[in-house]
This record gives sequence, structure tokens and C-alpha cells, in this order.
Amino acid sequence: MQMKADQPPEKSQSLNSGGDGSSMERAVVINAENSPAGIRAEYEYIARLYGRRNIDWRLIRQFIINCEGRYYDVLRICLSNGEEKPVWFDINSFFGK
Repeated sequence: MQMKADQPPEKSQSLNSGGDGSSMERAVVINAENSPAGIRAEYEYIARLYGRRNIDWRLIRQFIINCEGRYYDVLRICLSNGEEKPVWFDINSFFGK
């Protein structure tokens, strides 16, 4: 079931405060003990918001940005309608662990 983009999904145990992921300032904060758990939480968030990977959306590019000592994982996705968008995650709780 797909949700409207302006209605972020409920936060799971791996997600904390933060925004909707539409920008660095509104990054979804991921609380995880290590990188595998954190990355899994990122993909689960996107799946809850946009649906199934490689059917409702596909990954175009994933990259990490260091801004003033804070780390963000950005997943640029393409929705099934052709719309491209970035999804920003604050990964400071687990990056490098």
C-alpha cells in the first residue's frame, strides 16, 4: 500500500525524530547500532513511503555527504511514474560502526 508523499510513515524502532527526508534539514534520523541495521532501516522507510523496490521505485544512486562533521546518506530514487527524488537520512548514530 502506497502512502502520499506528504504523509510520512509511522516511525519504527530504528527511526527517531527528524523530518520527511526531503532535504538535509529535514533528514530522517536513523538510530541503529551498526551500518547493516541502519541501511536496512533506510530501505524499510522508503518501502513504507513509496512501495516495493524495483516495482514502485528503483534506486538511481546512493551517496554519503559530510557536512560540518555530520553524516547523511542520500538515496536518489525514481518512482514508477518517472519522478526522481532524493531521500535524506541522518546516519550519525551508526555510520562507521
